Amino acid sequence: IVVKGVENCELKLNHNNTDHVVIKALTNVLVKSDSLIDEEFNEVDLTKGSCVEFKYVGNYWYILSSDGLKNS
Repeated sequence: IVVKGVENCELKLNHNNTDHVVIKALTNVLVKSDSLIDEEFNEVDLTKGSCVEFKYVGNYWYILSSDGLKNS
């Protein structure tokens, strides 16, 4: 998913639709989920220019690779 053309964006991870997603943020993106991310976070803030890969395993979303910072 490439997010651009808006000032801010909120995305919700949904394991019923996919279990793997890569998000490239060309704006500020707040990623939320009804499952914990990395077994710890309810949401992750992506700043402009960052790219994060998520994988759903078991009952959690995991960050497989990231060039951004995680914030709870």
